[in-house]
Amino acid sequence: MDLTYYIQYYALYLESKFFGYPLIIRLTVLLVSILVLVYVFSLIRFLAINLYLKTKERRKSKIESKMGDRINAIIFEQANLTEEHVAFQLADSISLVKNKQDKMIFTDIIIALIQNGAGTKTTVNQTNVRALLNAYEIPSFWEKELLSSSSNRRRNALRKLDDLGNGCAGAIVMRSAYHKDKGLRKHARAAALGFDNNDPFKFLEDSFDSDFNALDEVLIHHFLTGRAKSGPLPLLTRWVRTSENEAFKAFMIKEIGFFKQLEASVILTSMLEVETSNVLKVAIIETLGKLDHMEVEPKLFNLFGMNNSEVQRAIIKTVTLFQSEAGLEFLSSNYNRTHDHELKIEIAYAIQQFGAAGNAALKELSATSNEFGKKIFDQVTYQSGV
Repeated sequence: MDLTYYIQYYALYLESKFFGYPLIIRLTVLLVSILVLVYVFSLIRFLAINLYLKTKERRKSKIESKMGDRINAIIFEQANLTEEHVAFQLADSISLVKNKQDKMIFTDIIIALIQNGAGTKTTVNQTNVRALLNAYEIPSFWEKELLSSSSNRRRNALRKLDDLGNGCAGAIVMRSAYHKDKGLRKHARAAALGFDNNDPFKFLEDSFDSDFNALDEVLIHHFLTGRAKSGPLPLLTRWVRTSENEAFKAFMIKEIGFFKQLEASVILTSMLEVETSNVLKVAIIETLGKLDHMEVEPKLFNLFGMNNSEVQRAIIKTVTLFQSEAGLEFLSSNYNRTHDHELKIEIAYAIQQFGAAGNAALKELSATSNEFGKKIFDQVTYQSGV
């Protein structure tokens, strides 16, 4: 008899024994077997990950011990070095960074040095960084990763290239800019904003992304801040007017205030007159306050009674920034007209910020107020130390 016969015999024997047990025992045996398999799989996975991390750490230590000081000197060298000079300096270490894993480790080392330099306010020589990366073919390696069919690998490549700050081929980035994976698509578009010199504002025409969120705000703000360092930005109202995305429009309006685009004040004022969205009204009003566009103040007075509390709070905040006599008179007259207790408290604090004139107005209002109004006055004066 051959081995197959014995295997079939004992398999059938065990099967008959198993199904002969009560249901509760069979379920218990099945569950225990599954748990044992899960435990064994988890243990193997844990050991594999631990081995991988230890191997990676040893490799990183080896690269840093042989090249760390020279890499650090090149990155923070004030004089611009040629690629040939950098390659000559590191000729004996080129073989250390040949395979995929080594290039990833080398990239992390460079990124860590760049970030440490930024943290200590030490100037990083980007020309030398570029020469160093090219000597080890790092940009071309990550650009190949961008061509991967795996969205995770492509997203990781975009992050690394962004951290390195030395750009990559725009055509390769654009391959991921319309990907169905939302995270990859957003990172690719952010990279395109930073690296595309021909049409860097391309994706602002499309409200950056249909699913615009807080992360997109960070990415765009980072891009605009970088562009502002190299020259004046175009008027951001261009994208406010063309976009259909409310969240994107509100964000761009706030950016107008951040970058102090004073020439946008008149445009924003005209938009305020016809705007129906409360979110955009708040953004416009607060931005006009940051731009110190006092000409809008009479319009704010007229809008106050016709809008909800969020818009009213924005008006109070902006009028307080203007610090005009008309603004103090407006706040004082609306203090008694307002029945919303929280809004009344905000108005009282706003009046107090007008200095001596504001404190005098508060005392006058307190004298004619009810018991709640007097408590507001006591709270405001106590916290301000008046």
